[in-house]
Formats: sequence, structure tokens, C-alpha cells
Amino acid sequence: MKTIGKILKVATVSALLATGFATTTARAQDGQEQYAMVVFLKGSEFFNWSYAGFQDAARTVGATTELQGPADWDASAEARAIDQLVAKGIKGIAVTAGDADTLVTSINAAIESGVPVLTFDSDSPKSNRMLFVGTNNYNAGFSAGKAIGEKHGDNARVGISLFPGNDAVNQRIEGFIAGLTSVAPGAEIVAQVNDEGDLQKAEQVNTAMLQANPQINVIFCAHGNPATGALAATRNVGRDQGDEKVDVVAWAIDVPILQGVQDGGDCQ
Repeated sequence: MKTIGKILKVATVSALLATGFATTTARAQDGQEQYAMVVFLKGSEFFNWSYAGFQDAARTVGATTELQGPADWDASAEARAIDQLVAKGIKGIAVTAGDADTLVTSINAAIESGVPVLTFDSDSPKSNRMLFVGTNNYNAGFSAGKAIGEKHGDNARVGISLFPGNDAVNQRIEGFIAGLTSVAPGAEIVAQVNDEGDLQKAEQVNTAMLQANPQINVIFCAHGNPATGALAATRNVGRDQGDEKVDVVAWAIDVPILQGVQDGGDCQ
């Protein structure tokens, strides 16, 4: 139970730290142990911030940490990372699921081996994971869609930047469309592009989307990586200001996005 309590403290406190809501910390009660975070896009700024919080939280309970996972979206590689961590004797794992179903076997095997596992940000609800720490992605997407519908009404013409196969992304898009059409039934989803979770690719595909679909006045970025590229795309086509400005809905907290908000509301 000490191990279970510790991984809960590490992952829960780190998740709260990463989203700015933590007000207390947990204290170490025994010796140093090692815990791991597994992500599906290693190197993503969002996950870098999450891991920084994970490290801070681990120090409060006297533990060390490591970060594992593929640099490119690959749920099978993420599952293998879990298996390898269990084999080396890791004490607990916090994982964000690149694909909910793909991770079930590895998560369940870890639990059966006595390694506590919880999910954060993107869940694997069919697994035996201990708990999920994160946003209700459908509800968050709904709120974003409703806000756009209230601003643009039936004139909203939306392009979506995503990478396929991720359950959290799918839930956000489903919620966004429901929220949008709940207040603006005449609004339209014009196009979707696959940014592959890559910043440069996001700029390329969003630029092409805007060029091919000049009626688009909103880009909904359904995960953390594409927003910076989407902002650049609006500049590339000369639609980052004025009456023809394209609003960018950003699912991110990286520095360029925060700067865009600060500099005049380029992002929402």
C-alpha cells in the first residue's frame, strides 16, 4: 500500500502542478524509489511541462523519475515502453494513452505484476488502471465549440488540425462539433488535416488548408502540438489580423501560444 500511495501522490500532485492547481505537496515517508511517466509524443512541450511537474512531485515524496515513450505517435511502442519498465522493476507508472485499446494488455500486465499504473490526460478506460487524472475531453471540446458558435454564429467555418487514432483527440472533436452546433446549427466543419503531431507539419498542412478553403475562419487544434503551426499558417496567408482574421482555438500552453494570447488575442 505504501507503493500505491506513493504513485498516487506523485502522479496526482504532478498533474495538478502541470495544470496550475496544486496548493499542497506530499512528503516522503520512506526511501527513494523510481517511478516513470510514459507518453505517446516524447519531446512535446506539453508533455515536457507535465514531466517537469512529475519530477517536482516525485521529489516531495523522495522518489526519482524517468520519462519514456516514442518521439512519434506509436501506441505499440508506448505499450512496449510499459512492458520494459515493468521488467526492470519500476515502482509505478503514470501513462497518457496514445490509443486506449492498444495499451490495455500492457497496463493490465503491469497491474498483475504489482506495479501501480494510472492514466493522465488521455485515458484507457477498459484497462484495470487505478484511476484517470485529467480533463473530460468531450466536455472541454464542447465548451470550445460553444464559444466559437457564440462568437461566429452560423457563419462559423471550421478547419480542424489533428492526428488520427487518439481517443482523447476524437473525444475533443466530437465535443467541439456538438458544442458548436448546439448554438450555431448552420456552422460547418469545412476540412480536417493530419498534422502528425509535428510543429512544422502543422504549419504546412494548415497553410494548405487555408489556401484551399478561404472560407475557413476558425482553426480548432484538437491536441497540444499544432497550435503554433496553425498560428504561423494564418500569418502565411495574411489572415492573422483584420476582418479576415482566422481564430485559432489552441489546446496548448506552450510559450508561442501564451505569447499570442498576450499580444492581442491571436489564440483562444
